[in-house]
Amino acid sequence: MGEGSNPFLTATGIVFPYVPTGDKVFLWQELPEERSGAIYLPPVAREEKDTAEILAIGPGYYAETGSFIPTVLKVGQKVVFNKSCPWVKDVADKKGKKYQIRLCAEKDIWAVVN
Repeated sequence: MGEGSNPFLTATGIVFPYVPTGDKVFLWQELPEERSGAIYLPPVAREEKDTAEILAIGPGYYAETGSFIPTVLKVGQKVVFNKSCPWVKDVADKKGKKYQIRLCAEKDIWAVVN
């Protein structure tokens, strides 16, 4: 998932229809291709990747003290995240390639991959 490979971005900007609020982060990752003739593994038995690319990110959040804490992550960064992010959706592009979109809080992002 290198620079320029994000199917949700165009030269005019983000095509993705959602804008996250607060410290929420949308991540995307390519799903492995399904092969015909292979043994079927239910989703519970499949190994999930724990790295993804940031698709969209909110501006930040207000701390209990009232001060604004901006997000430190940027769109396009590859990150390691907590796989228990609550919202997951599978999508496909026009060519049929499958992707997974996740919504996480910034605190669920554990590291940026260099």
